[in-house]
Amino acid sequence: MAIPDFQTVMLPVLRDLAQGERTGQETLGALAAEFALTPEEIVQRLPSGTQGTFTNRVAWAKSHLKAQGSSSRLAVAFTASPTEGAPHSPRTHRGSG
Repeated sequence: MAIPDFQTVMLPVLRDLAQGERTGQETLGALAAEFALTPEEIVQRLPSGTQGTFTNRVAWAKSHLKAQGSSSRLAVAFTASPTEGAPHSPRTHRGSG
């Protein structure tokens, strides 16, 4: 399968976020498996060479979902990498903490 466009990645990203806390690499791995990407497709870079194409598509899908309000702040927080800070407690995002 070819690398999907960001629109095609949106629903699988939402399903992945529903799985709970995961690292960005775990999310990318799960989505790459779901789309049956080959090792060559996984490492394919954008023409600029600055980022992986699939990583870029997943990032755009997350960005659009967040802008539409389709993904909660809680789900976005759970995708934070350790260098970006620890995810917040779910209670913090629901306003009950």
